[in-house]
Amino acid sequence: KTEHPQATKKSSNNMSANSHLIVSDKMMAEEKKREIVKNVMMETAFFLKHVASFLDAQSLCQCLSVCKNWATQNIFQNNETWLDLCVKRFGASSVRKWEVDEDEEDEANKIKTSPNMDLYCRMAEQNVKPYCSLEGSITLGGSTLDGLVSGWVTMVERSNGETSRSVMFSEVHNGESKTYYGPIPVVELRILLQNTGFSNGVVFLPDQHFSVDASTRRKGEKMLEVSGDDRFQRRVLHVERRNKNDHSPQRKAFGREMCFLRLFETAVLSVHIHARGCNTTSKFCNRAKKIQILVSIDGTTRPLVVPFHNIIGHR
Repeated sequence: KTEHPQATKKSSNNMSANSHLIVSDKMMAEEKKREIVKNVMMETAFFLKHVASFLDAQSLCQCLSVCKNWATQNIFQNNETWLDLCVKRFGASSVRKWEVDEDEEDEANKIKTSPNMDLYCRMAEQNVKPYCSLEGSITLGGSTLDGLVSGWVTMVERSNGETSRSVMFSEVHNGESKTYYGPIPVVELRILLQNTGFSNGVVFLPDQHFSVDASTRRKGEKMLEVSGDDRFQRRVLHVERRNKNDHSPQRKAFGREMCFLRLFETAVLSVHIHARGCNTTSKFCNRAKKIQILVSIDGTTRPLVVPFHNIIGHR
């Protein structure tokens, strides 16, 4: 059956009108979308700068590689943001000293996009130690574990340079426990630990027995920690918290831990070592080679080995 020409024309006009309405709705939707994106882009710099203030150094560098727009804007390489990171990790006094040295040695800092970003990278490369008032007078060495945790070891020197100390011993004789005091060479080490790069949680320091490696080419030797006398028991002297009101870790550690550290937090440990055969601190410095510190990062216990220098270096 053949349709009437007039009905066919009317149907075609209705389809054309509907098509125009659909196209018009799509164009309006696209226009609204472009307007929203434009408004977001105008406020992106403000939001990104706010986000950047919560990021660590590694995350800031990764953001610079996202796109050209982020890399060219003064957001993730902002001078103030990187200066804040420098102060949090290395301390204001160390940063001021390095800034003076940089100004004297490198005039190119004046034309760099972010001098403080470059300053942070230089100080991190040298593993600069943050200021600590509890460290010893003799610096033995420092090291880092993949940039996540750093440790520095110093020794407390007595005025006469000798190591002889009176230590309490216990022994069982005829079924009875007796205690007595005897002189042995003892040195006190101050271990400064800092979470320098693990921002996805906390670094735990499990309770452990410390020993100093004094091995030679001919034989292995270890100087063990003093035990049996509570006066020489290892302990945490101080923990520097970034958030003074937060004292609980994000997750529990496995076993017993001495302390935990969030990003850029530091802890100072006191450890007394039985320095066999070392009646002076200089002999201990010549014989001691390294110390191993166990740290727990993301559920995995790893050793942080701090080698000692043979030459005595006063702070």
